[in-house]
Amino acid sequence: MSDVNPALTLTRQVANQYARLGFPHTLEARVSARGKPMTIQPLTIAEARYVVTVVRRRGWDYFVKKQCFRNAQTALLDDDEGLLHYCEGYYVFDQCPIAIQHAWLLLNDKIIDLTARTISRTTRHHYVGIKIDSYIVRESMLSSKVYGPVLEGPFARHLL
Repeated sequence: MSDVNPALTLTRQVANQYARLGFPHTLEARVSARGKPMTIQPLTIAEARYVVTVVRRRGWDYFVKKQCFRNAQTALLDDDEGLLHYCEGYYVFDQCPIAIQHAWLLLNDKIIDLTARTISRTTRHHYVGIKIDSYIVRESMLSSKVYGPVLEGPFARHLL
């Protein structure tokens, strides 16, 4: 794929398709308009240690596949120092060029993806997302009593 972020490109394409069908205010439209393209960058040793410290509070087995909202939101709650930031948007990897709705964390603007932590070094992964204030994530979780997308919940109006 080219240097253009495939996650952003695919999200824009889907948003445009929905708009042509008469649905201009979709999650894809919000993310393609306000989302930031991101790629995976290596963590420093100190950053990696910090992530391990946060994750050990529940254990690696707690963070399972296909539970990105639960994984990211739980780790955010366990971040006592407030260094992690929550993001929602879309994820694409080269072998499957489909934009997948996803949630992940940032540490110093570097992606921490506890759901896709077994990332192949030969596969390129691309993200486009919106950073969401931890207060809004916590309030969304408390009001809904579930782990789920904040960008689609009652607090979305505070974000856009």
